[in-house]
Amino acid sequence: DWFFSCNYFLKPVTEENCPFAEGDLRFYELDSDGQATLLKFKNLMTTNPMELDRIMIVDPASSREDSGHACDSAVVVVGKHHSGKFYVLEAFGEKVNPDQLIDKMFEFNKKWTPRCCYLEDIAFQGSLIYMKDNAQYKHRQQFCRIEPIHPGARAKDDRILGLEPYIKNHQLYVRRDQKKLLHQLTHFQKGHKFQVKDILDALAYAPMVWRLPLSPEEYTEQFERDFGNRDDDGFRQFQPDDGRCQVTGY
Repeated sequence: DWFFSCNYFLKPVTEENCPFAEGDLRFYELDSDGQATLLKFKNLMTTNPMELDRIMIVDPASSREDSGHACDSAVVVVGKHHSGKFYVLEAFGEKVNPDQLIDKMFEFNKKWTPRCCYLEDIAFQGSLIYMKDNAQYKHRQQFCRIEPIHPGARAKDDRILGLEPYIKNHQLYVRRDQKKLLHQLTHFQKGHKFQVKDILDALAYAPMVWRLPLSPEEYTEQFERDFGNRDDDGFRQFQPDDGRCQVTGY
């Protein structure tokens, strides 16, 4: 890759030029434990993906395929852990038509049940949402909520560089089979016009929209606080000392 970049693009990619070092990345593996899919780490710690704040980010290709520089459509699913780490659960990037893109979105929606799907490219947004509504009958599943996401005034490369602190602090977890994402991470160069970085661009939106979920201990504490003092019928129990009814409080 380094010789190809030097000789054909005149853009050598070295560790000094790339802001994302592979040594700063952290890796996990998917495993199956009954009905639950676990994230397995080198130290054998596991995390249930259902404990993550899962979001989907879709970046439809905006350029025409016959233009000679067509972009890939990208779909990423990211899960945020209560510890501050985040995991790339899916990293898809290919040249697909809108129907194929919708099918991929439904595939990931069924697999990960994300909280929300964030959609870039306002010009294409209305068409995709209309196609999504029709595709729900085909896939026989309810799709998650869709919200628009705007790049704002920051250029694409500047948004991507916003991932650097998370990578430097070893907070980004990826899988080794996500080869396109790994290639884009380790070969990224700011200002390279013909470099494919659509998956990175979609991933760069994640810090704008993810939420820090509660830890299991915090969730249990909140659940007990909200629902612990209820009877078998779901009514909140009162402990009045003035003879009032424990059900109605009167």
